[in-house]
Amino acid sequence: MENCDHEWIFQETQKKTSVSGYEHYYAHYHRIDLYYCKKCCEQRKIEQKEGVSLPFGGIRNLPKFAPVWY
Repeated sequence: MENCDHEWIFQETQKKTSVSGYEHYYAHYHRIDLYYCKKCCEQRKIEQKEGVSLPFGGIRNLPKFAPVWY
């Protein structure tokens, strides 16, 4: 609806972490926040992605190197 004064309601957060590399590893953090409008049921998705270079041994503790928004 074009004339809707949206009232966004949080629905859920989806998080995914993956690792790539061979000798030097990178962690890829992906977060999706889903919202819906209480009045018209329109949905909104907000995505954030970031790749982080991991130090030696960092692959064992991925949450420690996650971005603040994750």
